[in-house]
Amino acid sequence: MDSRPSTRGTAYHPHGGFTENSLWPDNGYKQRAMSPTLRLSRTTWRWYWVLLLTNAMDLLFTYTAVERGFEEWNPLLRPFLLTAWPVALKGTAFLVLGYGLWQLMQRPRSARRISVMIQSTAMMYLAVIAIHLVGLFLLRAV
Repeated sequence: MDSRPSTRGTAYHPHGGFTENSLWPDNGYKQRAMSPTLRLSRTTWRWYWVLLLTNAMDLLFTYTAVERGFEEWNPLLRPFLLTAWPVALKGTAFLVLGYGLWQLMQRPRSARRISVMIQSTAMMYLAVIAIHLVGLFLLRAV
């Protein structure tokens, strides 16, 4: 049996006794606030991954719709849709975009504009995914 007292709302710290209402022991370490540049960089990279995933979902939903009898609306993509080219082009584009982001995020003056560009493009693709989902839902209802 443990000889330490059990008190609700406190946490036991082995070197410093109890700390009031704490999940972590108070060891004197003060967490520094994240710099605005680092926060912007993390936000931009998170939106980059959202953009990557929504692009992949767009391609998968397009394949699903074409498989169910719909036509591709993009006249440039239509002849190449059921080949490996769309996947290869999107993969290459995202590798180049990722490298470009990495290079441009080194310049704090352009970081804000880049972040807005990535976010707005990702939101556009989220809208495209919503349109795909509505279309697939309506197709299923028929």
